[in-house]
Amino acid sequence: MKTDPLSARSCATCHAPIAEQRPELLEGGRWIANPDFDSALQGRGVVCASCHVREHQRFGPPRRDGSTASRAPRASLPHNGLTRTTAFLRSEFCASCHQFAPDGLALAGKPLENTYEEWRGSPAARRGLQCQSCHMPDRRHLWRGIHDADMVRSGLDIVLRAARPRYRPGETAAFRNAGRQRSYAGTTMVTTLSPCWYCSGLVRQFGIGRNACAGRLGEKAGRRFSEHHPHCARPRCEPEGESAVPRTEIEHVRCKELGRRCQ
Repeated sequence: MKTDPLSARSCATCHAPIAEQRPELLEGGRWIANPDFDSALQGRGVVCASCHVREHQRFGPPRRDGSTASRAPRASLPHNGLTRTTAFLRSEFCASCHQFAPDGLALAGKPLENTYEEWRGSPAARRGLQCQSCHMPDRRHLWRGIHDADMVRSGLDIVLRAARPRYRPGETAAFRNAGRQRSYAGTTMVTTLSPCWYCSGLVRQFGIGRNACAGRLGEKAGRRFSEHHPHCARPRCEPEGESAVPRTEIEHVRCKELGRRCQ
């Protein structure tokens, strides 16, 4: 507030948008104390009125049958009734807070709040889904986002395929099945560089039968594993000595360069 009061106050536009939530109001080009300021209401942040009240009038979405007309004279209804509009069903409704202008706050040329534009370029938009379709399913005020683990999982589709049918991703299977397979002897541990302590431990623990890696860079970690854990004997993915685990080294320039930078 001391160094950039205008930018600081602009945060309230979305985070505390109701007039009663602001300790000061701008009148005649100067800030004055707000006689209607409510500190308890300010602490609640975004409330029902943030989206549903404008100039003391109530707004909302169409009924589920799509109708918007009032079923009684507005003057006879509390608060003069409700104005129903399809704007509540479209992503554009969310853009006023979830999309900064091109000349707004940005980092590396990208607006700090760019959600609406990201939606416009998303597969969801191409399928006709709106922001509300996922973040407010069935009109429920959930606003699920990055803070919701199930919401994050629903946006991820991770697929790992082996290059050859006889190879199976041993590390992934080990995590997924928590060691419940009878044997991991037919699986392959795939590592970017020589296996570290963590992967070496998995090879020992699950008896993974093969290791494929980009080269020998980083193999010191595996040696340290055997030095500090002599009861485990030599990690069977180590390239030197009597190795009980077949090893395939993939000469990949990018992986070798990564190893040089990380050593």
